[in-house]
Amino acid sequence: MQEVDCLVIGSGFGGAVSALRMAEKGHSVVVLEQGRRLQRADIEAGGRSVRRLIWEPALGLRGYFRQWIFPDVAVVGGVAVGGGSQVFAGVLLRPGAATFASADWPRVEANWEAALAPHYARAERMLGAAANPARGRQDRWLQDTAQAMGAGDSFDSIASQAIYFGQQGEGVDPFFGGDGPARSGCRQCGECLSACQHGSKNSLDLNYLYLAEKKGARVVPESTVTDIVPLADGRYRVLVRVERERCPSQPMWPAR
Repeated sequence: MQEVDCLVIGSGFGGAVSALRMAEKGHSVVVLEQGRRLQRADIEAGGRSVRRLIWEPALGLRGYFRQWIFPDVAVVGGVAVGGGSQVFAGVLLRPGAATFASADWPRVEANWEAALAPHYARAERMLGAAANPARGRQDRWLQDTAQAMGAGDSFDSIASQAIYFGQQGEGVDPFFGGDGPARSGCRQCGECLSACQHGSKNSLDLNYLYLAEKKGARVVPESTVTDIVPLADGRYRVLVRVERERCPSQPMWPAR
């Protein structure tokens, strides 16, 4: 049994940001993550074998990449410390003005684009957003296709990505003034979707979660929440199954 101020379920983008911000405020924080903390050997194996890549426990597959296919959309997720940041291509795009003009936005803000601009900028700094300096054959094919369709103006040859494009090899922390981990520049290998084994993609374990842990947050991998019970005093009892220990569900009581 353990009592904490903030219990965060999932270490993806929402969970990682929440963990860091709560830790910065001095709260005790525990982050529960269903997947494991990826090692280079895990990523190398996932790049070679679909069976080592895919997460589908019902089929005996316990990798770290998960995908859901629906009639109109496919959704990709990550089951590992860092969540979906481990298996996304790092592309960071701000919505256009037309998105913020949609009537679907609640009217509590007169100008959502202006209101969210500083938060987008902060997230871009945290995730090391940078223009990809490389242009390959597929980029040229895409541009030619856009032009053939009469939509050449829609082609953007420089995508902003959460990738460190600096010097290769074990280097220094290029983002957090020495408070972050040492990084190595992108090799343009194109293996982002099976996670980056070279430490070039700015996955959450290298920024938000890394800094949260330095401030005292504890990330507990291979932990699956099985139940959440509201208590009369406003707290919650959370039952957790810790996979690597193969033990029964253990209760945890966040204070709020």
